[in-house]
Amino acid sequence: MIVDAHHHLWRYRPGRKTWLEARDELAALRRDFLGDELAVLLRENGVERTVVVQAEDSLEDSVFMVDAAREHSFIAGIVAWAPLDDPLATHRALDAYAKEPKVKGLRDMFIWNPDADWLVRPNVLEGLALAAARGYTWDSTAAIARHLEHVCTVAERVPELKQVIDHLGKPPVIERLWEPWASLMKRASEYPNVYVKLSAPLKVTAVANSSTAQCQRYVDHVLEHFGAQRVMIASNWPVSNVFADYATTWKQMLDLIAGLDATERTLVMGRTATRFYNLD
Repeated sequence: MIVDAHHHLWRYRPGRKTWLEARDELAALRRDFLGDELAVLLRENGVERTVVVQAEDSLEDSVFMVDAAREHSFIAGIVAWAPLDDPLATHRALDAYAKEPKVKGLRDMFIWNPDADWLVRPNVLEGLALAAARGYTWDSTAAIARHLEHVCTVAERVPELKQVIDHLGKPPVIERLWEPWASLMKRASEYPNVYVKLSAPLKVTAVANSSTAQCQRYVDHVLEHFGAQRVMIASNWPVSNVFADYATTWKQMLDLIAGLDATERTLVMGRTATRFYNLD
């Protein structure tokens, strides 16, 4: 089964998703992106199942995704949001999600939090432990070195929590830098419950006007240390539309794993995501 392990859906309402208003280059995303539109793209590119991921830190966004999953059978998993810094409220959110079997994990857009150490506050770690105890996964939006350090901190403090680093940990391809990203990703790979989503290279390639070969170095580093059994392919649609259409995005993801053998490609293209999120 081929799985797109990371995409979003939303009805655009000005002011609701502040990150969409933050940069002019995101203007093309200020419209509705719904399941009917994505369904066509999935069929055209041979993708069978998907994981829809929160795009707003709100319970309303999670309810929207649940409704979308009821309407579209291709959505096999939902990564929702919970107020992790309030364990009591997290309990209530998890009680509600327990009634929705497609909710598989949680995410928070802490990349916009001015406190780079928010994730390792005691109350947030308690919220993550509550999620792990109920079998939910965690999508890490780590975007800077401090965030990647905290992937390891969380792995140590909440060892039962399965984590996945979104968008390859946002490697500094544009700047043609290697460290500290490479060392931090290697360190994260030492924790068996940490996985990675291969979903960033097209964006940085388009922005930097660089070659796939330039991105390949970063992808190969992750594959070497995590192995195909802990890497999953993803489009990041519709955010990826800023740089290229779905077909172009998906083709580049496939090009970047072309050097894997058939078994490894099967893992990256669906089996890893299916096992990580426990998709039906």
